[in-house]
Amino acid sequence: MNDRPVAGVALCFVLGYVLALVWPSPWFTLYLTLGAGVLGCAVLLFQPAGKMLLLGALIITGAAGWYGETTRHNVSAISIGERDEAEVRLSGRILTPVTVDGDRVSLQAAAVNIDAGDGSVTPVSAEGERLQLSIRLLEKEEQDAAKGWQRGDRIVLSGTLKPPAEARNFGGFDYRRYLFYQRVHWQVNAKGLGSVHVTPPGQGEWGLWLPLRWNDRLRDLSEQVETLFPQDQSGFMKGMLIGITDEIDPKQFDLFSQLGLTHIIAISGLNVAIFLGCILWLLRRLGLARETYYLIAIGVGHQMD
Repeated sequence: MNDRPVAGVALCFVLGYVLALVWPSPWFTLYLTLGAGVLGCAVLLFQPAGKMLLLGALIITGAAGWYGETTRHNVSAISIGERDEAEVRLSGRILTPVTVDGDRVSLQAAAVNIDAGDGSVTPVSAEGERLQLSIRLLEKEEQDAAKGWQRGDRIVLSGTLKPPAEARNFGGFDYRRYLFYQRVHWQVNAKGLGSVHVTPPGQGEWGLWLPLRWNDRLRDLSEQVETLFPQDQSGFMKGMLIGITDEIDPKQFDLFSQLGLTHIIAISGLNVAIFLGCILWLLRRLGLARETYYLIAIGVGHQMD
């Protein structure tokens, strides 16, 4: 803790989260976190023997209380009674980048209103309830329309509301648990863009999504790559620079596959450079010597190659 205070505090926070996750308790509340904070201030003020051990224990306790309080409020305001699913009409705002994978479109949206028509679904009347949306495309032309959606856009769709699927096999991927830690408790499935209506935000509308929307635009470098390279090279360069492999010539991709070099495309040079830059910045802030964080970066880059 004395030599690497940031690393020590981070480790104690992780241990506190693990403690609350493995041994959940009604005692893990915000009051416990506040109490640990007060005692921590007292330890810093009076400097008793074993100060660092006491501070570490208090940080672990405070983190456990914070995790327990957060989990306690991670509940849904939506209810469909005893049914497994319900047909609903949803209006909301897109919160995440839109992923188009073949005939599937995935995104998350904050619900403004959910209406089942028969009053069987508890309505959401304020922005906040986050939902996972999955839209199955019926025509190839719908892909281009879906790729134009952005964070902050208003979305209205009709679909099936149901809980996310749980793991079917022991040790398998639990999609419901995965979404739970993103504060998502429901998903809505729709078919075709005929049941979906997306509009950009109006003038004067703003929120946390606005800077993220700008950031998404800055990250979309595909158009710039197309202007810099000829048509027969742009697809390959997109794969190398920004990791977009959909437009690579299949014959060219097969050649790389036969040589065992597809990892060069899968992990693009620009992505590796940005990732290693973030690693170097973080290690410098943690107080590591230059030789140490360079060696760590070299090792990480070697594992990614």
